[in-house]
Amino acid sequence: MSSPRSNVILLSLDSLRADHLPTYGYSRATAPVLAEFGNRSDVTIFENAFATTAWTLPSHTSLFTGLPMIRHGLYDKGFRVDPEHTLADNLSRVGYDTAAFLTNGWLTNGGVTDAFDDTFEVFNMDTPSGFVERNLNRLEMLFSMQDSGAEQSLQCFGDWVTTDHRDAPFFAFFHLMEPHYLYNPMRPYHKQYVDQSVMRSLIKQREIYTKRGKYFAGETSISSKQMRGFVDLYDSEIRYLDDKLSELFDELRRVGEFENSLIVIVGDHGELFGEYDLIGHHFSLSDELLHVPLLVKWPDGTNSLDTSRSEAFVSLSNVFKTITDTTDVEPSSDFNRISLEEQHANDNRRIFAHYRTPESMLESFREQVDRPFSYHDMYDTELSVVRDGSEKLVLSGDEVRLYDLATEEGETKDRSDNRVERTAELRVVLDEHLSKDSLATQSTEEFDEGVQEQLEDLGYI
Repeated sequence: MSSPRSNVILLSLDSLRADHLPTYGYSRATAPVLAEFGNRSDVTIFENAFATTAWTLPSHTSLFTGLPMIRHGLYDKGFRVDPEHTLADNLSRVGYDTAAFLTNGWLTNGGVTDAFDDTFEVFNMDTPSGFVERNLNRLEMLFSMQDSGAEQSLQCFGDWVTTDHRDAPFFAFFHLMEPHYLYNPMRPYHKQYVDQSVMRSLIKQREIYTKRGKYFAGETSISSKQMRGFVDLYDSEIRYLDDKLSELFDELRRVGEFENSLIVIVGDHGELFGEYDLIGHHFSLSDELLHVPLLVKWPDGTNSLDTSRSEAFVSLSNVFKTITDTTDVEPSSDFNRISLEEQHANDNRRIFAHYRTPESMLESFREQVDRPFSYHDMYDTELSVVRDGSEKLVLSGDEVRLYDLATEEGETKDRSDNRVERTAELRVVLDEHLSKDSLATQSTEEFDEGVQEQLEDLGYI
């Protein structure tokens, strides 16, 4: 008789940079719970974990299919992947109860979460639909009187795991929007790190992020002091989320499902605060966007890697096979996926990333500006990256740049002219990676009303 399969809890912490956690050397104690979690003997911290792209939808598609963005091909609305290729479908097929707790509307499109048995659209629960009600709701967010969905996600999970889940193992996926912009940490966390007017910072960041088209067109700007305020609010969001994770761990212990569960905690991408004259998480594949936290608690007190920290270069696309291997699930589709354990055993030093600007976002940017502005020339871009150790090759159209991240200049000094042979070698590696066909197909599906409203509030569309 085979042993019972482990539960799987996958936590995606939207926009969380690795370098803003004390676990990865940050000076602020933004996440003491995660730090304590990382000190467990059955937990592995991946020091060099990287997203496959720079933003939510394609990053999560890699997480759920085990494929790089260039392979799954889902980078904007109007595209979809077959749900049979996703984690939820594979785990459901062998008897797992599956549930997704979603605080970002992007993931309800494109087939990414279609295969879950239960989907809780937390962002769409009790959301006021009238003009007055919606604006009162926004005021509550502005004054830090409500979180971004973490609290309700935990409530939904508590009800689901107690009432609906019983005998079968379960797969629970959480997509938590703290610390994604807008940065509105709950009281009293909103004053955790801010040393200037909290209200001015909250108002300014709402002005900037809900009308980012104006910022990128040069019609509005951010001072260095204001940018520091944004960072302070971002760090405060992390501190609040960290306490919510503590509550989740307590709930898992309460129902007796903590020790026997595989718990994977990731950031889906990072965030920019003025680096390279950019804000948010688009138009770049810099390390501030790609380097993300990744912590894995192995089930039943084991540690598959026999180490508390792995220095191997791993990708979020490696999570898929790690989960299917740990749960003894044979994937229904035959792709050459690689697990975190295999990357560690091979001491891997090479990762890939790809970015393509979503046209739906550029359309909204064009509508926000007061005068004609060509986003096509400046921001309609396609980027591809291969990183091999400290060397990073970036392909942008016909332009190739080589950076050495071991140097002080990092991603500000192109070394391709001085390292011609190495540039050519990595270009061949990247071209081979880019030669794969895409899985995604065109779709005529539009956002439903709740998704549309949330993404408009966030300044995406």
